[in-house]
Amino acid sequence: MRLSPSLYIRKLLASIHPPISPQSPRESKQLLNVLESAFQRRLDEKHPSPTAGHDAQHAAESIPDPAQRVTHSTHSHLDTILNHPLFKQQSLTFLQTRGLAATAVKTFDNALLKKALDSYLVQSCAIQYLQGREKRGSLPNKDEGLAPRLARWFNAMTGPEKKDLLLNAKYMEPLVSVMYIDGYEREVWQWLQVLYECSFNNFTSIPSGESAPDAMAYFRAEDRLVSLMIKETARRSRLQEAVQLYTQAYEYRLKSILSEGKSAPEPLQHSWRQVAGAILLQNKLSRKRVATSLYDLLLRYGLTIDYSPFDPAILQIYHPASPSASVLYQKLRSPSFVDEFSKWQKSPNKVVRKILLGSILDAAELSLGQGHDREAREFLQFAERTYPDFLRPHEEEANTAERLQLARQEMLVKKEFRSSGYAPPPELQALV
Repeated sequence: MRLSPSLYIRKLLASIHPPISPQSPRESKQLLNVLESAFQRRLDEKHPSPTAGHDAQHAAESIPDPAQRVTHSTHSHLDTILNHPLFKQQSLTFLQTRGLAATAVKTFDNALLKKALDSYLVQSCAIQYLQGREKRGSLPNKDEGLAPRLARWFNAMTGPEKKDLLLNAKYMEPLVSVMYIDGYEREVWQWLQVLYECSFNNFTSIPSGESAPDAMAYFRAEDRLVSLMIKETARRSRLQEAVQLYTQAYEYRLKSILSEGKSAPEPLQHSWRQVAGAILLQNKLSRKRVATSLYDLLLRYGLTIDYSPFDPAILQIYHPASPSASVLYQKLRSPSFVDEFSKWQKSPNKVVRKILLGSILDAAELSLGQGHDREAREFLQFAERTYPDFLRPHEEEANTAERLQLARQEMLVKKEFRSSGYAPPPELQALV
């Protein structure tokens, strides 16, 4: 094909000087098509797309609108690039889990690549990821979430770095929640194993705040981590498994201490409050109760009113085989028990107070059903004295069943009034 003189001159100039910008819209359109074809051909030669054949088939069957050809080509080109295997690792998470969760994962990855990842940034990413997951729902593939990244990051840490992280309760709480929400519970068990090994290596004498501060720190970190595991397990309505977590942790600590011929160290306070609170919130509402033998073991390992607002006598009300309020009735006749019980009412955690009030009313109802009218009346009087912000005092001569019904209604009205604003459900809060 022979070239015209003008085209020949332009070709000669292009070989000597850099190409000049297009002079007309038609030339711009031609240049865009040429560049698009060249780039697509080059990309497909280096990294063939598995969807190329499928896209070609659809392109052959469809007739694009000539007026929208440029726009259609540009959008198709960009979609091909984003869906290309070359960019799969970077784009998969962001395309499928948009929003806060995707931003958290992207921030984590960027910080990891720049070696700028620290515990504070990880905590921030975990909190943001949890907020995004609550709004977005489940992931198509659990390997796309933040949990597998946290697992690899933790495993790559040195021993001292792992210890520092596990000893920080503030950082651990959102991390454990991320691991559970993404289905990586087994990794959390490995974290607990690391703590157990640290405790064993540092336990050389009876722990106390002065003589063995490292050992005490590990014991408390174990308690915190187990309580977080109980919390996440109970949130998923696996109440019996949550009880097993506590009893196993209690037995392990007791065995490890007694094997040295020494008395038990600081009890599992946070873990007990979490499992006892979960039972008081869920067990009386769920048909799937805890097995009787396991419940008896829980009561045996329970902590008294000195350590927790949820004394085992309160949990006895909801025993799966033999519920009874007699033990609690006898304890409420003890001034020392009432004093300790009153101290817990000053706690800023209103959820705890509502749980305890509900348990007192349940004890009155149980006593009334078992024919112990006097005990039922005294339970109601105690509730009216202790919770004047919830209940109004009634005449002692009034019918006990009617008084109980009125107390239930007053508690319900007060609960609805106070929950008119936004607040997380009680079962989603840590009872520590």
